[in-house]
Amino acid sequence: MSRADLHLHTRHSRRSPEWLLRRLEVPASVSDPKELLVKLRRAGMDFFTFTDDDTIDGCLEIAGEPGTFLSESVTAVFPEDGIRVSILVWGISELQHREIQHQRLGRNADPVAASGGQQTRQMPSGVTAPGGDFGEHNACGRAILAGDGEA
Repeated sequence: MSRADLHLHTRHSRRSPEWLLRRLEVPASVSDPKELLVKLRRAGMDFFTFTDDDTIDGCLEIAGEPGTFLSESVTAVFPEDGIRVSILVWGISELQHREIQHQRLGRNADPVAASGGQQTRQMPSGVTAPGGDFGEHNACGRAILAGDGEA
């Protein structure tokens, strides 16, 4: 059986997904991609990718190493209510990354547009922590910030 961790961040994910850590300006990760690759190999992983936020820079640092492939975590916002989601897309090309980012930035980060629309539906992808941002645009976050504890 092959092993891979499909959701890892490196120092290229600069913004923490956690509300408190963002307020303290703590990044999502400080891991160096090449050092992380060595640790993953030692841990017995067979395939390697990083899902940094809206960038493939971490993946590009290890591109060409056996078992590596490009991936990213695409930030998107539902236009109806402003709820943020992170869409993981795996096994993409540099061209697909540029197209996804163009769509994401050009269409108010709508999740379908941000993930490349029809083209990405044919790519392996998944959603992480839908609405996990405890900021003002999240119903649960609004309730916590308001102090009533209910979402």
